[in-house]
Amino acid sequence: MNMARIFTSEKKRLPTKEQMQLFAKNRGHPLKYSEVAPLVKAFRKTLLDAISEGEVSVMDSTNKKVSGLMTSWSEKNDRWTVEVDGETGAFLFSSPKEPVLELTDAVASWLAVTGASATE
Repeated sequence: MNMARIFTSEKKRLPTKEQMQLFAKNRGHPLKYSEVAPLVKAFRKTLLDAISEGEVSVMDSTNKKVSGLMTSWSEKNDRWTVEVDGETGAFLFSSPKEPVLELTDAVASWLAVTGASATE
């Protein structure tokens, strides 16, 4: 899970399965294909549950981007729904694929892994 934390803290966005696999390989910790999807899904759920009511920016499949407080999220069969309370109102993003979720500097710092635990 630390590799997902490192990716997310450095890139300030959640990794796709492909990004996570390449990132881990480039860091000398290759992940099997069968390991990547469960890792990304578990990390995503843990993080999004932890930052509910936190500041996020969401970009959907039509490249519409809204920043604000994430009030809810759900994912089922790779279909996403993210609700964001932005400056101009509430937005409900629905997407047949994973939306781009960008994180604030504060969340990225909170996720940062340092020292020996960065290689575990």
